[in-house]
Amino acid sequence: MAGLYRFFPDSVLAVHIFGIVTLIAVAFASFFLSLKLFSNFSLAIYSAILVALEWHILFFSLSGMETVLFSSLIIFTLLALGDKPSKKVGILCGLVTLTRPEGSILFLLILANFIIKKAKSASFLSLLIPFIIVVAPVAIFNYTISGHILPNTFYAKHSYYTKDFWKFIGEVFNYFTLSHFGLLMPFFILSFWWQGKELLQKKIGRLSMIGLYFIGFIVAYGIFLPQLYTFGRYIVPLIPAFLILGLGVAWRVLKKWRVQEVYILIVVATFLYTAIKHSETYAYCVENITHLTVDIGKWLNENTEANAVIATHDIGAIPYFSRRYVIDTLGLGTAETIQFLKDEDGLLLYLKKRKVDYIVGYPFVYPKIVARPDVVPVFYKQLSGKIVAGCWHTMVVYKTLWH
Repeated sequence: MAGLYRFFPDSVLAVHIFGIVTLIAVAFASFFLSLKLFSNFSLAIYSAILVALEWHILFFSLSGMETVLFSSLIIFTLLALGDKPSKKVGILCGLVTLTRPEGSILFLLILANFIIKKAKSASFLSLLIPFIIVVAPVAIFNYTISGHILPNTFYAKHSYYTKDFWKFIGEVFNYFTLSHFGLLMPFFILSFWWQGKELLQKKIGRLSMIGLYFIGFIVAYGIFLPQLYTFGRYIVPLIPAFLILGLGVAWRVLKKWRVQEVYILIVVATFLYTAIKHSETYAYCVENITHLTVDIGKWLNENTEANAVIATHDIGAIPYFSRRYVIDTLGLGTAETIQFLKDEDGLLLYLKKRKVDYIVGYPFVYPKIVARPDVVPVFYKQLSGKIVAGCWHTMVVYKTLWH
């Protein structure tokens, strides 16, 4: 994104270019992975189309987030996976891990697979060294600024969210069952029959690696971050693999009655319908975020001193559009505030110590702080239409009077 922004100063255009490239990449990779798994060109075409039409993938490809990039790198890594460790797989695993730390699960599974297969130590190094070379600089950087090798986001979210493993597992099951995904869910579950046969024969290939990663990913999230978040954002990277396996098994099973293409066309039509339907969701999300955080960021830029210090729990657009120094009270961008995620009194002392000039947020997030006489509301934005972006209807800018 930084490289694109250098050539395309229009931030929206840069985001859309990034999104289109990652969307094409995940569809392209899905085509070849399906072809590798099932050796059927028509099925591979349908798989690529389905991945490209899926509304969550379309939504996040245009969001500027790393979600679809992460998804495509996972598929490319599975494509590159062979019978022996390789530099290519090591590099791809490194890139997957840099994109999101849970990508390391895939690397550990691949490493464990080669240990089981008793690969030669020299082969292990061809996988391990490239992975370390890719990951180490960022891990060192993270440790230097925060004292941890993983990004602040991991520790902040792990500390913030309530842990309920089995509730999360139920939510994931419903996510893939009570929606358009339900058309493929029975076939995806059936795919574990073939994956189990691979595992019993100690032939862990791409098929069983997909299943292992799918389970490992969900279990890891269930333990460390049991949240689906906005539109299931955290598990969206599993969707391409789910679609590839579900579609592939549906083709195999329904081929006996020669109805496989009819059923898959029904699935494609359903996915197209949901994509069109949820284009409105995307439009409302853009409207919500623009009228709250973007507009407030612009107001801060025009109405505060250049050296003003801003504190907010919603760090997304505000730093970019305000061009001010921003403290993230949820710890995603400011590691020091993680310790105050459930300590409003401690956070208040910290904000005073850092001489914060303005606090921006929803009034209910820090009720004690914003109720103080030395924290005065000076501007607010309010949503009047449909709210779908995880926003609240009112965001307020407060001026602090404590220094």
